[in-house]
Amino acid sequence: MNGKFAAAAYSKVDQESRAAGYGQHELVTMLYEGLLERIEQAKGFIDSKSVELKIKKIDQSIQILNEGLRAHLDMKGGGSLAHNLDQLYAYCSVRLVKANLKNDVAGLDEVKNLLAPVVDAWKQIRPNAANAGMDLYAAAVRQSANKTASKSNVYAYNQMALAGA
Repeated sequence: MNGKFAAAAYSKVDQESRAAGYGQHELVTMLYEGLLERIEQAKGFIDSKSVELKIKKIDQSIQILNEGLRAHLDMKGGGSLAHNLDQLYAYCSVRLVKANLKNDVAGLDEVKNLLAPVVDAWKQIRPNAANAGMDLYAAAVRQSANKTASKSNVYAYNQMALAGA
């Protein structure tokens, strides 16, 4: 087994072990941290013109958003908070696709800046006091949602992305 493969395997086992021992709060924290880390890595790969690695990191970022965070929103019980997060994640996914197509570091920074208040608020919520902290989290989501385009613009971005624009 070569060193790179061993390191990757160890990292995966470490992440899976951490995930198995954590509750929902910690898992979401890991997803947010992984998302921001991959966006930062993608920026570095744009700067170094490592196209394949940039694509991989942005793809992983989109997967974390859509399959890790967005897919697990409680749209029935989560009310406007879940709806706002869904729209924020959808917008960020589209921006990541566009940043990937255009090697746009500013687009990656926009996504990080939109998610930063949400991530910070989430980290401030203690797992056993999640309900008490939801007001703080909801305020951060509203703040980020106000920075994004309107619902119609998010829809238009999604349509452009699907059309390959």
